[in-house]
Amino acid sequence: MNPDNVEGSGIPLDDFHVIGLDHRTCPDPIREALFVADEELPGFLETLRQAGFREAMVMSTCDRVEVRAIHDGESGGDPSAKVAEALAAPTALAAGRITPALYHHTGIAALTHLFRVSASLESQVVGEPQVLGQVRASHRMAASAGMIASRLDPLLHASYATARRVRSQTSIAEGPTSLAAAAIRVARSIHGDLAACRLAILGVDDIALMLGARFKEAGLADIVIADRSPRRAEAAARDLAAHVGEISTRGKALAASEIVLCATGDGRYSIDEDMVRSALRARRRKPVFILDLAIPADVDPAVERIDDAFLYDLEDLERLAAEGRSGRGAAIADAERIVEQDVAAFLGGIAARDAAPLIIELREAIERERQAVLRERPSASADEATRLLARRILHRPSEALRELASGAKLDPETEALVRALLLPPDPSEGDTGEF
Repeated sequence: MNPDNVEGSGIPLDDFHVIGLDHRTCPDPIREALFVADEELPGFLETLRQAGFREAMVMSTCDRVEVRAIHDGESGGDPSAKVAEALAAPTALAAGRITPALYHHTGIAALTHLFRVSASLESQVVGEPQVLGQVRASHRMAASAGMIASRLDPLLHASYATARRVRSQTSIAEGPTSLAAAAIRVARSIHGDLAACRLAILGVDDIALMLGARFKEAGLADIVIADRSPRRAEAAARDLAAHVGEISTRGKALAASEIVLCATGDGRYSIDEDMVRSALRARRRKPVFILDLAIPADVDPAVERIDDAFLYDLEDLERLAAEGRSGRGAAIADAERIVEQDVAAFLGGIAARDAAPLIIELREAIERERQAVLRERPSASADEATRLLARRILHRPSEALRELASGAKLDPETEALVRALLLPPDPSEGDTGEF
């Protein structure tokens, strides 16, 4: 498929924009400052409306802040710059500092990105299940704010269908499941029954929340969440029915918890050897399972030397889950193919809908000729009436072809089109009797 040809054929995608930043394009301190809490979404969407976005939704998670919108350019200005200004407005950051971190997709690239996000191909842990629910929740809130209409709605629903197909037809979801299973297996080997354990999540990101949800399903009920951004911590705590703690008191959380997930990712060790030794003294040497999810690491590697402190990172979990990794690459490749197929099918459906007015016009023209034959020859037999109708229908196309041929303008593409229209249908496909 040639994107330029598709975009140039009148398919209404050139005004569809996806603008945002994620864990790969933007440092965490900036991303957390730009987090848009649920209660802030109506005001943020209104800002986008006033900036010329006719339809818009914003997906704001631990790892991603992304606007999907319809902006036709009639109001002027760069949509990316407008999103940067809207994100910067409630913060102390300048829009110019945000703009370099933004990615900006339009048209088919934006549609493909949307499908990939919904299918969890753009997540830190590919296949994690939370993202589709996050997209749906953002969709609902934007619809409640009156910012979803006939343009965005079908794009979003098409992405949901692709996500469902990816999850049902590939094993992509087994990756996150196996990581969580490995973490739970380690926790149980250290602590036994998880129902008696407390989990501390220090630094909110999507992997930490996914694992927190799996620990909760495994029977752990007591969870505390702390983050540099109180808004992110509060939003995450609501989702997990957890308590909110203070990131500045992480030493106390470490002392009070059997399992600790670290995901601050601020480029320095937020948990060091002295802090862990102090926590273990307060715990009377009861062991602690520390899972460092951050890149770069949150936990000083020296912690590994401490008895009763069990330090793991994502690579350790992946090694434990290695039995499921052999098919992981194939599952991701299968998911990629499904996304590619569904994007092409969606675009083909739009192109087919673009042909609908011409098809209707053609049917109406033939019906007019049929009615004219019946009026002029009311007593004609069926055989005679069909011959007359065929001559009338073919008269103008025949004259047009003769004119093209006489002017040496009958090119191979036109000949191929005419022959395609005249070929009898394949009997295996069935003839509906309809145009």
